[in-house]
Amino acid sequence: TLEAALAAHAPAFETVFIPEAVNGNYAVIAKDKSANRYALVIRGSVMEFSNEGFQNFIIQDFNIFRIREWKYTDTVKEAYISNGAWIGFQNLLQLKDKKTGLGIKEFIEQKLPEQSTLVITGHSLGGNLAYPMAGYLKKELKADKNTRLQLITFGAPAAGNAAFVQDMEEKFPDAE
Repeated sequence: TLEAALAAHAPAFETVFIPEAVNGNYAVIAKDKSANRYALVIRGSVMEFSNEGFQNFIIQDFNIFRIREWKYTDTVKEAYISNGAWIGFQNLLQLKDKKTGLGIKEFIEQKLPEQSTLVITGHSLGGNLAYPMAGYLKKELKADKNTRLQLITFGAPAAGNAAFVQDMEEKFPDAE
């Protein structure tokens, strides 16, 4: 279970946002038990022959030949993301916490204390989707929430074009 994995590998954290997966995409928000530090952790591709695996690999990972306009930029023009990244991002926006019924943005706005730090992270497909999710949150969250966002990804394929990357670098100059 998720709780058992956290207890074994990240005992300082507890989950505070737990949804059902949407079309193979899944993310949780975990809280540091001793501080106002949170992590939005986006799951990578499901490594099995299943509907979720098909959604992740075929509908998202390999769906790079069509692009979608990215409208959450600040100063950059003509930013685009791959159709697969767009689909995964839209799935993440549909995630609802089982306890509160809130989506990710609403949960952050309503449940995270002011001056909290939120790291947006993921590996592989999860890292790919962390980019648009971070850019979206930076643009759409209330000012008191978006100043403490951080972006850290691992083994993430590119989500968008050079203009998208430029916007992300402007928003998250210390991203890793």
